[in-house]
Amino acid sequence: MAGRIPAWAGGMVAGVGCLSLAVYLAAIDLETASQVSGVLGLFASIAGVGVSVVSARRERSAETGGGQSIRGSAVGGGVIQVSGTNGKVRIVHRGPAGPPPSVPSSASAPAELGRQSVTGSNVAGPVDQVENAAGSVEIEQGP
Repeated sequence: MAGRIPAWAGGMVAGVGCLSLAVYLAAIDLETASQVSGVLGLFASIAGVGVSVVSARRERSAETGGGQSIRGSAVGGGVIQVSGTNGKVRIVHRGPAGPPPSVPSSASAPAELGRQSVTGSNVAGPVDQVENAAGSVEIEQGP
């Protein structure tokens, strides 16, 4: 809901700006209007290149960064990985943790991992992974 108001306001400002520009170009002579529209087209092209560069950088950083991973570890309890949630998160684990596992021998990790991963590890407890949950999350294990 909060994003709709700025979107409508931006659309209204853009519409009024286009209408004002059309009235201005109709009021001046044809040669001046051609020059003004050429300059405006140049600036619109530069802005378009800027927007595409920013968009490509954001997409690339979203693909490569911000992940959570555990590799080649020995975890005596459980593993909880939470990112990008928009609601409440409640995780309850009851009961004692298992005995500490031994550290695993080095294993080759897969070439491509997700944003949350536990690979090549010995974990004695539960592994909980929550990512991009729109609402509340509740995980409860044990008696």
